[in-house]
Amino acid sequence: MIRLTISLLMLWGVACAQAPFTVVRPLNDARVREKVEFRLPLRSIPEGGFIGITVNNQFKQAVAPIALTTDRDKGHLVYHWDTKALKIPDGKHKVEFTLYAPGGEGREPRVMERTSVNIEVANKVAVPSDGVLLKYRWTPGRTAEYKTNLQMKTITEIKQSGITPTEDLLLSTSMGMFMNMMDNAGGVGLLSWMPKPPFRVQQGQQVSQFTEESLGPVFQEVDSSGTVRYQTTSLMGQAGRTVYFAVGDLPILPPRKVKEGFRWASQVVLYDALASGEKGALDVSTRFPVSAKIESFEWEKGYKCAKIVYELSGNVPGQFDLAGMQLSKPKMKLTRVVYFAYDIGQVVRATMTMEFEQTIRGSQMAGGGMGMGGGVGGPPGLGGRAGFGASEDDTEDGGRFGRGGGRGGGGGLPRGGGAGFGQPGTPGSPGAAGSPGMGGGPGGFGGGPRGGGGGGVPQDTITRTIVIDEYELVRIR
Repeated sequence: MIRLTISLLMLWGVACAQAPFTVVRPLNDARVREKVEFRLPLRSIPEGGFIGITVNNQFKQAVAPIALTTDRDKGHLVYHWDTKALKIPDGKHKVEFTLYAPGGEGREPRVMERTSVNIEVANKVAVPSDGVLLKYRWTPGRTAEYKTNLQMKTITEIKQSGITPTEDLLLSTSMGMFMNMMDNAGGVGLLSWMPKPPFRVQQGQQVSQFTEESLGPVFQEVDSSGTVRYQTTSLMGQAGRTVYFAVGDLPILPPRKVKEGFRWASQVVLYDALASGEKGALDVSTRFPVSAKIESFEWEKGYKCAKIVYELSGNVPGQFDLAGMQLSKPKMKLTRVVYFAYDIGQVVRATMTMEFEQTIRGSQMAGGGMGMGGGVGGPPGLGGRAGFGASEDDTEDGGRFGRGGGRGGGGGLPRGGGAGFGQPGTPGSPGAAGSPGMGGGPGGFGGGPRGGGGGGVPQDTITRTIVIDEYELVRIR
């Protein structure tokens, strides 16, 4: 009996030491899409060993086992291959893994074993010859949960100065958000948008988190194209408290069946989470005219999706309020990439980047600083879409971009935010102090945190303010 036990232990030790170096999954000639897991035996790599990855006979990278995911339940090391992020084209590919052993002091690593698998990447989706109709589906009782992130930063460059451009993070927020589908009447859904705690806000070095007691819902009536018919925010029982609201800015879908390459004129509409009113009211939303295109049909997060790209480039007329920073006729570039799952009628991923560029001529700053109004106001000043409207003086051209106008602090950002509420009917509390204004550059500008002494020839300063707003579907229930 003892001899048998020893023999079994010896066999187990040999099996552990000699696990074959081979691709367990995916199987040879498998069709794959999006993120692929290549699984190798956990005990097939000796101490100090590492793996080289080659795709179609081209070396891509070398990784140590510690950099791979360990699945101890199945006894696998997992190498994650994101075909979309790496822009791997659809079609057949050979993926080879080479096992290297350390070569010792002063010697090159030596090849121990190789294993490979042939796969077919299939991220693109075939659609009917007459195209696909994209529309939202509002199913009463269903809830879509999203995770959201928003970042706002500035990049300041002093031309012909030899100084490296500086980058400042003004605002960063992250939170979950529930889109509750409450009712559907003739294709018009009644939705409530509710932030999911914790709601995290970072302004400069200051970080705040807000709990369920500080969050409230926004209600919308939305048709199947994504157009909001009506919006309201309930302020009942909020006297004396600071409450934060959020709203999803759903992309507007094309009016008919579409195929890859279809283009149309559309809008990107950003709603003020703190405002109530009918469709088209300028104090409820800010609208940007954009060109839209169906880029492709492809898999995303396990759903068949239309990839839609919305774009705008040009000058904003008049004065422009961006979260409390006053910009004068800035250049603007907007890109929004949306993955719309047409089988379930919901957005599964959306990323919007807005860049505002303003040039301050050196001659304008020769007499003093270039302070920009004291930076972004802190909570509760995140709420209003006022940050995206033209000034009241530009009634003709400014209407092209709309005029947001939220309560509760200056300047707004995508997805809204919060506002302090005093007694009913009174204005909201102002935002806390934000990041300091950007000062002048070296040479005679003075007046700001980066201001220098006098004496030099004033140079032009370019400030780019960048807002990145993204949300992604977590689950539908």
